[in-house]
Amino acid sequence: MKILTAAVMLFFATQQRMPRELQVAQIEDPSVRNAGILVLGGQNPVITNSPQQLPATQLEQNQQVQLGSQPFDVLFRDADLRLALTGLAQAHGLNLVMPPEVSGTLTIDLRGVTLLQALDAILPVRNLTYTIVDGMLRVNRVQVENRQFTFDYITTQRTLSRSLSASSSAGGGGTFGGGVGGAVGTTAGVSTGFGGTGGGGGSSSSLSGTETTNLLQDVQTGLDALKSADGKIIYNRMAGIIFATDYPRNLDAMQSFLESVQNAVHRQVVIEAKIVEVKLNDDSQVGVNWTAVLGNTLRIEQPLSVPGGYISVGATVGDFTATLTALANQGKVDVLSSPTVSTLNNQPAIIRVGTQDVFFTTTVQVDPRTGTIIQTATVPSTINEGVLLDVTPQISDDGIIMMNIHPTVTERTGQATSPQGTTVPIVDVRETDTVVRLRQGETVFIGGLISDRTLVTINKVPFLGDVPVFGNLFRRTQKENRKTDLVILLTPRILDIRSSVDYTKGRLEDQDRLRQEKK
Repeated sequence: MKILTAAVMLFFATQQRMPRELQVAQIEDPSVRNAGILVLGGQNPVITNSPQQLPATQLEQNQQVQLGSQPFDVLFRDADLRLALTGLAQAHGLNLVMPPEVSGTLTIDLRGVTLLQALDAILPVRNLTYTIVDGMLRVNRVQVENRQFTFDYITTQRTLSRSLSASSSAGGGGTFGGGVGGAVGTTAGVSTGFGGTGGGGGSSSSLSGTETTNLLQDVQTGLDALKSADGKIIYNRMAGIIFATDYPRNLDAMQSFLESVQNAVHRQVVIEAKIVEVKLNDDSQVGVNWTAVLGNTLRIEQPLSVPGGYISVGATVGDFTATLTALANQGKVDVLSSPTVSTLNNQPAIIRVGTQDVFFTTTVQVDPRTGTIIQTATVPSTINEGVLLDVTPQISDDGIIMMNIHPTVTERTGQATSPQGTTVPIVDVRETDTVVRLRQGETVFIGGLISDRTLVTINKVPFLGDVPVFGNLFRRTQKENRKTDLVILLTPRILDIRSSVDYTKGRLEDQDRLRQEKK
């Protein structure tokens, strides 16, 4: 095996002055590897992987070098780590002590660094530490440490399911209701998976989707990726405590990761909503003209074409009052609900406004052998009419709020009767799903959820109008086609602890003022 020898050139004050640059001869034989070069100030020693004793004069000069103040250049290519540390110690006149488990290779290129800077660059990434005391450089393995973290968050798994299905024969209806993680079951209507009862018999087709979030599981995955091979992590989900054993640099990374996650998930958003029904006038039969309502402040984000209407999703700057006033020019405005809900970052908020209609289905149990009816039961079922809105906000670092908005509007329009005489409701469903980006205080609108109704009004003379045949002479029937556009307005605001208290106080003061005005 060929050995690369180092030529050490020393010039003293009585001789020609050596320049600070080191002239290194090219290595002619490519088979010679693992060479290291160390340039120290004006002394210019050259160090290779071949351990050798520096001249006594060289050591005396190095001992006079102040540690941490003399800059030098270091270049190692696949050098043995132990030999590289030996070269650094010898170049600075230090004795070296290191345990036998220090091993591996080193590739590094440092320019104009001190000894302490070089050691700080080489050792920590290998979980090594050092001390320099009385001319002795001691290299040791970094000892693992124990550290306890707290993670304050609700230890629940949230499941959001949406399902839309239609029955092709008579059967029981389904429901959607409050709660989280409920099962979906429906044959006529729409369900959002937040609790509910399954439907009756009959064939059906459906379209559904499920999204499950488990924050603690995601945190565990992140921490496991940050720990070293020697690290161990214990999770106590109920207490929100994480106990980790690892090297300090890995523990610091875990702490930084947990702080970033907690800062993000603890941010809170309050969502002010207005659910408005606009009875369109003759000039607005195709829906609300949002450009006319909002002018140049309108920003259309996503137009959607759906059966029975044209859904427009957009954002605007302004308050609810100004928007409602402008909507009055499009038709008669009726505010159905004005809910306000708060939710944490990336957690869904549910708003539901409507009623539950009850209908009955008949269940018949037949003996398969004789074909006779064994039991007949009447089962009450419910179906929801109204608006169901689920919103999931996400706050970015620059304060932009992204919202996943899923409104569903259900309306009973009639009923169907089976040959056996069982009736089930016919439900009109208007539904959309969108994602928008908003600045704090901007308002997103969802319009185009248009319904077309026929209102029948009967005016008659008491008693005479109810007389068979001749009663028509004393009775008048009027039919009116009415188009309504359901508009949903949402305004999100980011809350910290202080602004949350101020906001709650302001809402309570508004309610007190309204009560005083009613008196």
